[in-house]
Parts: sequence; structure tokens; C-alpha cells
Amino acid sequence: MADLSGHTLGKYQLVERLGRGGMADVYKGYHPRLERYVAVKTLHSQLIEASPDFLPRFEREAKAVATLRHPHIVQVYDFDLQGEIYFMVMELVDGISLGEMLFQLAQKKERLPYQRILELLQEIGAALDYAHQNHMLHRDIKPSNVLLDKTGHAFLADFGIARILGSSTHFTSTGTLIGTPQYMSPEQGKGEELTTASDVYALGVVLYEMLVGRVPFDAETPYGIIHKHINESLPPARSLRSDLPAAVEAVLNKALAKAPQDRFQAAGELVAAFQQALAMKPASGIPAGPVEQSPVPRAQVERPQAVAASFQAAAPMPEPARYEPAVAQPGSSSTPAASSVPVSHGEAVQLAAEAPQMKKKSSCLWVVLLVLFLLGGLVVIGYFALDSFQQELVTQGCDTPEACLDRANQLVATGKPGLALPSLNEAIDLVPENNHPPYARLVCRRGDVYLMLERNELAARDFALCIEWIENDRDQEDLRNYAKEKLRGLK
Repeated sequence: MADLSGHTLGKYQLVERLGRGGMADVYKGYHPRLERYVAVKTLHSQLIEASPDFLPRFEREAKAVATLRHPHIVQVYDFDLQGEIYFMVMELVDGISLGEMLFQLAQKKERLPYQRILELLQEIGAALDYAHQNHMLHRDIKPSNVLLDKTGHAFLADFGIARILGSSTHFTSTGTLIGTPQYMSPEQGKGEELTTASDVYALGVVLYEMLVGRVPFDAETPYGIIHKHINESLPPARSLRSDLPAAVEAVLNKALAKAPQDRFQAAGELVAAFQQALAMKPASGIPAGPVEQSPVPRAQVERPQAVAASFQAAAPMPEPARYEPAVAQPGSSSTPAASSVPVSHGEAVQLAAEAPQMKKKSSCLWVVLLVLFLLGGLVVIGYFALDSFQQELVTQGCDTPEACLDRANQLVATGKPGLALPSLNEAIDLVPENNHPPYARLVCRRGDVYLMLERNELAARDFALCIEWIENDRDQEDLRNYAKEKLRGLK
């Protein structure tokens, strides 16, 4: 496909081409009315011409992907057809991909610190579980589809793209393989029906690569790689990295089990198992419990650039928080209970620091808290740092947008804006997809909370998103002007 830089697609000016792949080109685009840069993907014409049912499939899957609203999923804003060009418009992440970062480290003969790997896994796992709960599989999880912004936070890109390109098969109608063989589950390689366990397998491959520095299976041809995923035993991670703890290797073995039923059934289960493995008494120099400082700072990325989510080319985040997964227990659902406290690791530490020193109730209580700490239970410590009214607020459920917003406003009023974010996210998720004004008001409110927390980039993203959803609604001029004023103040 010819370079479309300098052309206009719909409302978007194509500034420059960022990447090319076998299925799409990716451009940095600009929306003049919103004064916002975006990523624009244009699909290659041969894919469209070879599939008579492409248009309805494209529209169906693009609509589904656009409903995903999560802090660690690249937001899809728009999709359209102009002439013979199908394109999607999405958030532009300013940074690099995880794949690029791993390549840079390999060139320096360095590895990611364990704590940094955990942080990335928590954010990716949170995004993946959210998508699965909304009946969306990814089908192509790999480092190039994990984008890192300038602060080092992760965003998962390209949800549903495999479905758009190839329906339920693992080939396009032109014979192009859907997915990436190095990260493909055995059942995906065999063209079988996929479940969430297939995405968990791919996430396990990404974890293996972050820990060891290479993927578990490789070969000269794509089909050679697929054959290994299906038939060959997993290369023991400790044979490739001798200082890797046995508990971590056990987590990898379960994540990459050949049979889907033998794996972790949710990304959150994998995240929790990995976190617990790191918290065990070390045999090879791993700190027992969370690491305070990472040798490689989160924001240390080379060659920062605009990275767009792409199909096979080079590939915001409301709450840049640690992921506290809900792990399925025997006889229970993997969905968090209504009474669980959705407080991030970082917020829990902040809450504990803000609260007055608590009196020791008994040595037994401190033993329990210490165990919970070692198992990633800082949420509990943050909970006890709240007063009784705040505890009641964060534990009570809400089943309407109004109730969730009211709870969020009360938490802000008591001086805990960080704890208001999960309630605002719940409220946003409860708004019907076609009810744009209430959604926009809630997103603007979340932007206000981010301003209180001095998270200006996230606030700017929410105010821009608010404007986008009510751009042509004359009845929402006051809200639109409010969001525009906030955006101007952040520039």
C-alpha cells in the first residue's frame, strides 16, 4: 500500500507512517478539532478483496473492541471506510513496545528485574482478565502488542484483530497465518476452538521471555514453531537461567501446559502465582517480598517515540496501579466478591503512610499481616489505615452508575481521591454503551480526580475522551467547554 502520509481519512490528518506490517499500515494521525494525536491503522487491500464477508466482520468486531474501556487497554476511538480504505482510529501511546525494550536489554546483555516483570505482568493481566470478563479474546498476545508509555506503564493493544482478519480460523482467506507462532498455544496452532486459556498460554510465553531472554520454542519456519508448541516439552527455564527460583519455574510450567485445562484459567491466577513465587524465601538472591527499588527505573526507555497498536507492524490509562488479581478458589468464582477492596498496591502504601500509627492489637494480628504482606496483601494494610466510615464506603457494593458516583464523591470528600477511582471505573462500566453524555460526565469526573492526584497525563486523556464522546451533542456544550478548559490548563 502506498504511503498515505499527508492525506486525510475522515476527520484525521495522516502526519507520518509509523510502521508497516503484513496486514496493516500504522500512521500518526491528528484530529484538528480536538487538537489530539491518534494512531490510525489502514488495512491492506488484499485482505479485504479476498474475503467477501470482511465488511460485516470488520464492523462487528471493531464495535466490540471499541467497548473495551480499561486503564491498560489501548482505547479504540473510531473506525470507518473511505473509498476502498478501511481504517481504525485509536489512542496513540508515546513510548516503545515491550518487544523493543526486551531487544534493547538483550543488546546490553541485561535482564528486567523481577519486580519490574511483576509490575508489567500485573498491568497486562488486569487488562486481559477485563477483556475475558467481557467475552473478548485477544488471540495475539506478544511483546510488540504491549506498549509502554514514557512512565513505563503497559497497555495491551490489538484486541480482536485476529477475529477481524480471519473470523474463527487461524488463517486469513489469502493464506496468511493469524497470530504469531512463537506465542501461539497448541490449540491455536491446531486451529481448534479457543478459550481464555489460550491467551493465558501466550501471556506465559511473554513471561518466559521476560525472565529467560528468549522464547521457549523457535524454528526456521512458522510451522516448525507450531509443531514444537504442540509436541515438544517445555525447555526448563532454569536450564537457561540457573538463578531462577524453582517456584518461578513451576509457575511457567503450569502457564505453558499443553492442555488448556491444566493451565491457569485466568490471567489473574498467573499473576498471583508469580507474585507468591517471588515472595517465597529466596534460594538465589531474590528478595523475600516486594522489592523496594528496581535497578532499571520505570521511565527509562530509549528512543521514545509514538508507538501505535498495530496488527503485524510496530505496535491510557486511567489508573496506573498495581494489579491485585482475584484468584479463583475451589468452589468459588474467579470474579471478585462484591465486598473486595479494589485498592492498588501503590495506593495501599500511600494510605498506610498517611494514616496515624496503629496500636498493636496482638502479636497474632501482626503475624497475620506479615504473612499477607509477603503474599502481596498490602491491600489489607491500606484497608486498616482507613477510618470506619471510609472502610464502609470502599467495601459496600454499587449496582448503578449513580450509586458508584456517589460513593466516589464521598471518598473524595473524606480526602481519599485515590480510593475513588475504582468506584468511578465501576460507574463508567455500568453506563449503557449508547448513552454518551452520562459516560462523558463520569470520564470528566475521573479526570478531575486525576488532577487532585497530580496525574496530569491521565487527566488530559480523560478530558479529551470526554470531549470525543459528546463532540456533536449541542446539549452538552457546557460540559464540552469545561473539559476543553481543563485540557488547556494542562498544556
